[in-house]
Amino acid sequence: GEYDKAVEIMKKCLSVLEDYEVADDSRAAVLLSNAMSTLLLATGDFQEALDFCEDNLEVMKKNFGEYHNMTATVYSNMSYVYSRQGEYQQALDCCKKSLKINEKVFGSCHAAVVLSCSNMIEICSNLGEYQQALEYFEKALEISKMVFVEDAQMAVLYLNGGTICVRLGDLQQSLGYYEKALEIAKKAYPKEHNVILTIYESICFLYDKLEEYDKALEYYKILLEIEESIVYEEHKSLSDFFAQIEDNELLTTFAKRLEKSYSCVGSICRKLGEGHDAVEYYKKALEIRKLLWGDEHEKVAGLCGDIGDVFLELEEYHDALEYYKKALEIRKVLCGEENEEVAGLCGDIGIVFLKLEEYHDQVLYSYC
Repeated sequence: GEYDKAVEIMKKCLSVLEDYEVADDSRAAVLLSNAMSTLLLATGDFQEALDFCEDNLEVMKKNFGEYHNMTATVYSNMSYVYSRQGEYQQALDCCKKSLKINEKVFGSCHAAVVLSCSNMIEICSNLGEYQQALEYFEKALEISKMVFVEDAQMAVLYLNGGTICVRLGDLQQSLGYYEKALEIAKKAYPKEHNVILTIYESICFLYDKLEEYDKALEYYKILLEIEESIVYEEHKSLSDFFAQIEDNELLTTFAKRLEKSYSCVGSICRKLGEGHDAVEYYKKALEIRKLLWGDEHEKVAGLCGDIGDVFLELEEYHDALEYYKKALEIRKVLCGEENEEVAGLCGDIGIVFLKLEEYHDQVLYSYC
């Protein structure tokens, strides 16, 4: 994973070829140049990677012809670069060429064809062409059943298929694909693997959307059990865990994921009328938000407002007032006195004051 070092070594290799005046279209130069473009993709240096790809493409065509798996690889790399840069139509054009070459070179039933179809699924989805994405998914699935049987590749494919069906509004079909993805992924990956966590998130989201909140809560609790085990297996507390995530993008991403899970479970509990459980999960989410973004952040203010809402629904007005005030203080710092969010929170606090008989109306007016 030390790609920067790998790039430096690769540059030395290419320099050696230049010193010995090895032709740019030699097999060694072609292979090294192609490997270099792949490394640059990994480092995120997309423009330089694209430059290498464009040079490679001409050399590939000259040495191997249009229909060669090496040429298909270059088109695939170019497609990836264009996708990461948001140039999806150009990415689609390159990916179509890669798919056409792979089908001609390997035949219609080959792993390389599945990979090209998977790339097409992602690009079509980014373009909002979900029906076309579904067609490539069905094609990839048919081939995968013969090539991969039921391995990790198929779990990801079913996950993508489920996401496409959500976009097309076919929620029941989507649920079937997600459940199939989970069944395969459990055999192919350790339980804490990103693919399994993503599948659980997708299933939870779908049950929530279908308003089957009991099922959503069931799957969310399984997801949280896995996520919490990752944290507390090696750390005594969240604070201990967060002490290690500075400058660690992977751990930071996981922390955000855990916060999202707590927030979502809180929302589901609220929809089920389980207000006290909702508050407990919201408070866990709030702790992570403060550790991630600091005490005075809009995400912290938003969740304080949500907790205040739940306490208001529970008719626990002093607690509601406490969290509304916290939200208001943050909003005033971030937005100033005259702001729509500030006005809304003043209104919420006013409602709480009206519920608390020991407060005189004058207190209400002076505060708001």
